[in-house]
Amino acid sequence: MKLIVTALIVCALLVSGVRYALLIQAQIREYREKQGSDLAVPRDGSLNGVDSAGALLQSGLSGIESRELPGYLVLFVLHRQDAANEVQFWNKVADAKPHLESASIRPVRFWGICDDGANCNPFASSAHFRIVGYLDPYQMHAVAKADLRREALLYDRRGALLAELAQAKTPEAETALILQQVK
Repeated sequence: MKLIVTALIVCALLVSGVRYALLIQAQIREYREKQGSDLAVPRDGSLNGVDSAGALLQSGLSGIESRELPGYLVLFVLHRQDAANEVQFWNKVADAKPHLESASIRPVRFWGICDDGANCNPFASSAHFRIVGYLDPYQMHAVAKADLRREALLYDRRGALLAELAQAKTPEAETALILQQVK
């Protein structure tokens, strides 16, 4: 009887060891595949946000959430103290969307994340882009770090960070930086 129980325990240990080896092998393969892709959104993060009116926003990058082709998303910070000028700047960049989209054949969305939550509401009606009050905490951290470097973030349709765009002096120069990346 002891021999049978011992054999069953050894078999169970072997099965568990093989199972864990296969799981680890799959995770190593996944890590190696993603190693060169510099993903900015972890599996448990998202590019979903809450706009200044409190509505849930989805990026629609994959085309699943919308009827549009998969596209790009530009995230940047709107600073409450200079929001009027920044809205004007990014409006000019967003107004170049037809030019950007004809070059890339994919939609380009612009989200301005307010550095003061819902206090950018007065600017939402004049903005030609979405003003977002809040994002997933991980993504807020990524955007805040980019803001410290005076950069906007450009994501591709997979939600992977495609480029960190230095904030240009003029909207035309910013549009040119985006255009270089989406071609």
